[in-house]
Amino acid sequence: MIVLLLLALLALTLGGAAAYTFRSESGYVLFAWQDWTVETSLPGFVLLVLVSVVGLYLGWRLLSGAVGLPGRMQAYLAHRRRQRAQDTLIAGLRHLAAGDFRRAEIELLRRVADHPAADINYLAAAQAAHQLRAGERRDHYLALAAQAQGPDSPAVLSVQASLQRAAGQGQAALETARHFHQRHPRHPHAVRLYARALAAAGESSVLLNLLQSQGEAVPEAQRQAWQAQALGTLLRVAAGAGQLDQLKATWASAGASVQALPAAQRAYAEGLVQLGAEADAAAVIGRALKHGWDEPLVRLFGGLDSLDPVSQLATLEQWLQQHGEQTALLLACGRACMRNHLWGKASSYLEAALRLHPVPAVYLLLAQLAERTQRPEDAQRHYREGLTRAANMRTGD
Repeated sequence: MIVLLLLALLALTLGGAAAYTFRSESGYVLFAWQDWTVETSLPGFVLLVLVSVVGLYLGWRLLSGAVGLPGRMQAYLAHRRRQRAQDTLIAGLRHLAAGDFRRAEIELLRRVADHPAADINYLAAAQAAHQLRAGERRDHYLALAAQAQGPDSPAVLSVQASLQRAAGQGQAALETARHFHQRHPRHPHAVRLYARALAAAGESSVLLNLLQSQGEAVPEAQRQAWQAQALGTLLRVAAGAGQLDQLKATWASAGASVQALPAAQRAYAEGLVQLGAEADAAAVIGRALKHGWDEPLVRLFGGLDSLDPVSQLATLEQWLQQHGEQTALLLACGRACMRNHLWGKASSYLEAALRLHPVPAVYLLLAQLAERTQRPEDAQRHYREGLTRAANMRTGD
């Protein structure tokens, strides 16, 4: 339209210029062909040429427009279908976010054939079907998404593994996560999904190797929890089988960062105690407590009966000076004093623990101390108070 206006303006301009130029002498143009003769003025000839050019241009535009009309109409209709498919996708995602899963599933599938990225519709529809507990429809949508995007698509594998895990299909989730990691070993989410599936399946050895090689993809807190869980499981298996050498080899194969985790240290020390290597357990506990306080390790150390009671008490009292009065440490000191037959000192430690935190374990040791010092009435009182305390703790009173 703009081109036509410019041509008309140009024609008027040229016509006006010609009329002004030839106002005194209009000129003369003669055309002769066989028996035909055409005479006109020069301005008329110029005008005829301009009209002819404009007419030819308009005719060409009209002809080309008529020829290209079906293609343009087809493109317009395709654009309209894609736009409507986009609108239904947006509506479906909004219903999915709002928790209207049935309506979301309908909207996501209504114009899926016209959407250029149909896998997005199918993945979102799979999530809606999962929320509706329609497992067959969920798997069908996942299969359609795999067909649209490819069976090794990170998006498809990620959603599939997550939905399988949420549905309680642990083995299927593990296989999908393993396939995801094999196909995309450097994908951070593949590492996280695989690690989570391994942890849930109890494949501790594979999980430890994965976290040691690609643990940076997992948040630090979660990585440490999984590492401690995996190593603890392997240590308990070795201890349960009575294999002290295997227990020590498993611990030695773990990296220093894993060995520094309190939960891993507790599992190793407990395994050593279970297999009768209390001296080794005491050494592990001593090294661990130099780097951080851990009450379960202190309780474990206080229960080591094969250690020299004098040196054991000296170590506990040294920790007491360093860390101050704490229930677990006071209990351990009281137990060590009883092993050394230091009844008065044992009573002082246990009474201090009772004032700090009156837990049933304190009452039990006080009752045992009273029995050993021939005070049956005090022993019965402590037993009774300990049972009452335990009952109150169980009921939440």
